[in-house]
Amino acid sequence: MKTLYSLLLLIAISFVVFVARDDLASSYTKGISYLDNKVVALWKNSKEITSNPNVKITEDINAINSKVENPGPLRVVSDIINSSNDTKVKLSTKNIIDITNRQRKENGDLVMLKENRKLDISAQIKVDDMLSKQYFEHTSPDGTKVADLADHISYEYITIGENLALGNFASDEELVKAWMDSKGHRENILNKNYTEIGVAVGYGEFEGRKTWLAVTHFGLPKSACPEIDEVLRGIISIDQEEVNNMKNDLDIRMKKISDRVVYENLTVDEQIVKYNNIVEDYNNLIKKLKNNIDKYNKQIHDFNDCIAVHSS
Repeated sequence: MKTLYSLLLLIAISFVVFVARDDLASSYTKGISYLDNKVVALWKNSKEITSNPNVKITEDINAINSKVENPGPLRVVSDIINSSNDTKVKLSTKNIIDITNRQRKENGDLVMLKENRKLDISAQIKVDDMLSKQYFEHTSPDGTKVADLADHISYEYITIGENLALGNFASDEELVKAWMDSKGHRENILNKNYTEIGVAVGYGEFEGRKTWLAVTHFGLPKSACPEIDEVLRGIISIDQEEVNNMKNDLDIRMKKISDRVVYENLTVDEQIVKYNNIVEDYNNLIKKLKNNIDKYNKQIHDFNDCIAVHSS
């Protein structure tokens, strides 16, 4: 009797355990299903990543130092001045500039050229170099040209030109007249694009005789055209790199969420929240980047248009 009672009790306990285990399995399955549904719901609410826009930056900035006007050097041999009275004539850079502007006024009412100290210096360097090395050409024996002189004195230009003259000129008027009588030099003097001028003269021995050397440098400075903001270009480069880094980070986070693994000690739900926050920052940065690129590209477009106008 006692044995039968024990058997019945064991059967009852086994039944209860079986039912409980079934309930536990059911609860576990329901829990997983609930978690799946919650993850799907959160994932559906995740923010869309803005596709990386066309962030190409216009690179075809026209070379600002490609326009150089150099007519052949003007050599005037004259006996108007001889060695006995050569000190009586003094060419004046100020008078040469004034006479040059008078020619521009009388031949098309062109804008008056403003004297630029840097161009004065580059012209003086050229005079001294020709006397020192005994040459009379636009290119020095070591290959230096007017563009190199401009770079040396940090004169940024769109167009630059050089007139050279050698001879015993009786006056500033005679010097400028000699240039005006020469087609290429005249074109430089009357070039409507130039706005600045620098002049230098030197008297010394050249090829065994005393003579004058004169140099005029004409220029259209880079500042005549709209500015290109290189600081903005730097900001764009930094933001582009940050966009790429953020995109790689988001790809990693998406993979972790899809695999439902703990990442950075965050649950899947917490990861999705953080992912969405980063997506929002990423999208805002993309908008900023695109706006800056559009602004920078417009600057380049306006600059190139300006150069085209002054190069015509």
